[in-house]
Amino acid sequence: GSPGAMLADLPPELLAAVLRSMRLSDIGHLAYASRPLLGAVEAALQLRAQDGKDPLPRLPACEESWAPFLLRLDRLRAPTVVAAGDRHCLFVDSERRLLSCGFDSQHRAVLGHAHDLTSGGPPSLRLPVPSPVPAAAGLRVSGVAAGAVHSLLVTEGGVVYSWGSSKFGALGHGVDCDGRKVERQFEPRRVEALAGVRVVMVAASPSHGGWGLDYSHSLAVADDGAVFSWGAGKDSRLGHGSSNDVHTPRRIDALKKQRIASVAAGENHSVALSNEGRVYSWGSGRWGQLGHGSLRNARLPRAVDALRDVWVCSVACGCYHNLALAWEGGGYS
Repeated sequence: GSPGAMLADLPPELLAAVLRSMRLSDIGHLAYASRPLLGAVEAALQLRAQDGKDPLPRLPACEESWAPFLLRLDRLRAPTVVAAGDRHCLFVDSERRLLSCGFDSQHRAVLGHAHDLTSGGPPSLRLPVPSPVPAAAGLRVSGVAAGAVHSLLVTEGGVVYSWGSSKFGALGHGVDCDGRKVERQFEPRRVEALAGVRVVMVAASPSHGGWGLDYSHSLAVADDGAVFSWGAGKDSRLGHGSSNDVHTPRRIDALKKQRIASVAAGENHSVALSNEGRVYSWGSGRWGQLGHGSLRNARLPRAVDALRDVWVCSVACGCYHNLALAWEGGGYS
């Protein structure tokens, strides 16, 4: 018989062991490819969840089975391969290469083309078409984030790189060997503080009306659902309970009990989406962007109660507003 039919004949416990090392999206593909395997996969997923490897999220009311739902959810939450900053864009092509275009200068260095800015040429650079970033030539990039004055990428292996400028630590490089804070990076540089953490997505804050005082911040989600933040701490946008700046990635302790699937960064606030479809926000609430029914700041991540009965599958931040997409259809802002 077919491989799918042969797997379907295995006891659920044995099938769970076979599936243990597979990604949830691959399990969904397997179930789709072999309809006889669907029932066995459902049972194996339950066993896999029970042993703590991959806790299953709530199943939306409109869904009847786990495997197809997990496959569609994985596709929806795929890493961002196109990102737009204030004056630059980042792209990941089909060969997993990093490309950038837009306006750059020695002050910001957001494009990652160091040679063009430091070789004695003009102090600014304009790239009208997406161009490969030479310093990232050996990387297989899975996702990117473009902020106002800095950029981030994550590789297929879960390694984070950053470049650009940040007076308040959004690059995540801490201090150099001479003890000075790293405020500018012309080429993608690995964020060493995340060594040992397999990151699956990154977010970089935008800016309204120009570069201002560069109160930028960064967010990252690990494959185990942990969330890290670093950069400017003004308005408690980092979620650590204070307004202190953080110059290297620090895990957000207030979200340790949640398995986070994705994050988004506004200018002075942040949003996280859990694997259960619940939304959390923190930072500045001056314009009502946190969704908590007031204009007060939130020093720590707090669930958006207005969405507690909605299975949210995707979130996005503007400078002062948020968007949420519901699994059953429809959007919220």
